[in-house]
Amino acid sequence: MSHPHYQEAFLTQLSQELRSENAATVLLALEDLERQGPLPQEGWSLRGKALMLQHQPENGLASLKAGLEAHPSSVVLRLNLAAAHLALGEALKAMELLEPLELSPTEEFQRRAALLRNRARAAAQCGQHSLAVRDLEVLRQLEGESEGLLWSLAQAYEQVGALDKAALLYRLILRKPEEVILTESSFTESS
Repeated sequence: MSHPHYQEAFLTQLSQELRSENAATVLLALEDLERQGPLPQEGWSLRGKALMLQHQPENGLASLKAGLEAHPSSVVLRLNLAAAHLALGEALKAMELLEPLELSPTEEFQRRAALLRNRARAAAQCGQHSLAVRDLEVLRQLEGESEGLLWSLAQAYEQVGALDKAALLYRLILRKPEEVILTESSFTESS
């Protein structure tokens, strides 16, 4: 599997199949892959996620950090390391990783959405609500108006004192037929 195309396809398949119940199998596959040569950034990211799913947060963080050291310009590793910090309640560390990132409009949709979602969550947890509003508004333009996103945006507007905007968003949410998703669940980890 030394050909990069096969390696990329293999990592994509592993990533799509990763669940808590098969994380150990994914880790074994990554070990086999690493014996053939250095792991690409996707491999490091997948290892970190698998370790987190196995309730080994310290090892997951260490893997993601090691991957970022091996691939310092990797947006994927930076996003996943920040998501891991957020999952552990370390919003300030996540913010330090995410704040300097600016992805171009041509960047992959999932990456842009993950950056905006996680940076907004980190900003809100750090009390930087105006930054959360900024990123949530961009995310709203990118993804549309899901209830979870509108709820998070309304709460962020409340925190910055823009009560009129928050009220409009709450009214919009109440008009939607679907159940409102709470703020915490409206943010997800990056792919």
